[in-house]
Amino acid sequence: MLKKLMKHLANNMGLKILSILIAVILWLVVVNYDNPEITKTFNIPVTVTNDRILEERGKVYEVVGQSNTATIYVKGKRRYLDNLTGSDFIATADLSQIVDLNEDGNEKWVPINVSARRYEKELAITQKSVNMRITLEDLSTEQFYISCDTSGTPAEGYAIGEVEVSPNLIKISGPRSVVSKISRVAAVVNVDGLTENITDSVVPVLYDEEGKALESSQLRMNQDKVYVDIQILGTKTVPVRCETSGIPADGYEFIGLEYAPETIRIKGAPALLNNVQEIVIPGSAINLEGATQDVENSIDIVPYLGEEGISLVSPEENKIAVRAIIERLEVKNLEIPLEQLEVLNEPDKEAYDVSYGDTKVTVSVRGKGEDIADLSAEQVKGSIDLAGLGAGNHMVEVNLSVEEKFQIVGTVTIWVHIMEIVDETDTEEEGGESGIINEGENIPGDAETGNSPGSRPQNPPGSEETGNEE
Repeated sequence: MLKKLMKHLANNMGLKILSILIAVILWLVVVNYDNPEITKTFNIPVTVTNDRILEERGKVYEVVGQSNTATIYVKGKRRYLDNLTGSDFIATADLSQIVDLNEDGNEKWVPINVSARRYEKELAITQKSVNMRITLEDLSTEQFYISCDTSGTPAEGYAIGEVEVSPNLIKISGPRSVVSKISRVAAVVNVDGLTENITDSVVPVLYDEEGKALESSQLRMNQDKVYVDIQILGTKTVPVRCETSGIPADGYEFIGLEYAPETIRIKGAPALLNNVQEIVIPGSAINLEGATQDVENSIDIVPYLGEEGISLVSPEENKIAVRAIIERLEVKNLEIPLEQLEVLNEPDKEAYDVSYGDTKVTVSVRGKGEDIADLSAEQVKGSIDLAGLGAGNHMVEVNLSVEEKFQIVGTVTIWVHIMEIVDETDTEEEGGESGIINEGENIPGDAETGNSPGSRPQNPPGSEETGNEE
């Protein structure tokens, strides 16, 4: 039985398929001919009209949620609706219909009117969204200076020079709460890899106090774009040299300078850069007069860059930290034997007898601690000049010298006794005793210098103590 049924179905298969296709075509023809009514849903944006009325009254609006999109149901014949899209409908909200403008913050409802651009008489429109909800706020308008922010780095050996933004002022209007968040306005330009000047047009970016970009959809600017001219200059690394002025206090010595950075990067036109070999900070900026300890300064190097048109590659790196090292000198007292001193212009030994108040002189020498510890008396050179001195007692300054890294402190003197030699035969004939000196008489000492004059068995001829006349 089943086999007979299957055989019956399989007979004339081609005719059976053809009949099915003809039936489908007939059904489509009937459906299209009848053109039944259908309903479609559209979401369309709401266009706001008469918003100038609010601005004239010092107000600005903000849409609440997604109420500026209208949802509508459209009923009509299939042949019309199949050809329609959302752009075939207009939804408007007329702000002039708002009656009370005084209650800021509270929601206002503005009726939404929807119409079709075509087939209007053939369609039935039902609105799901009948009102657009808004809030009102005071309108604020402020003017801001436009700075230029650069991103990236110019090519090796180049730096950014002068930057000009035109126009450099912009007016921004919008809700007071939004405008008050604006901290600055900047035109951002990419300078990565540049080797020559550029001019670019950019959209200004608004930033809050934290440096975050602000959404500007609620704001209106009187300039959509600004033009930025950026100069690209050459760069050069040059050494810094520091000078000093003044002398430290007595007993102190200037050892040297420490400063950082020791080099700086400058920028400018190539012709100007070629003239700059170093940057010199003059001594007037580092005064050591009377210093008893290290002198430290933080010096602004910009005034010393020289020619106009030369500037720092990094303006924030304009400070040079300088430290002048001042060291207290140590004093060492050395005893210099008399034999170590050279006697200059000594009188004729046959006519005069020369003697000295002591067998040594004490010398105070000042120098750095590590140096003076190794200083010995043999390293001090000295001389006594007897030029122009006659018979008698004389206080003579000792001329001393030592290596440049040391200093002789004060003046060193010594008593010199010059006595004329008298022939004893002539003296006996005259019956006088002028050449005889009592033993134990001393040469006066030097109370000021502290040098001991020593003692001599002879006093100058004609002294009151011997009673002899010259």
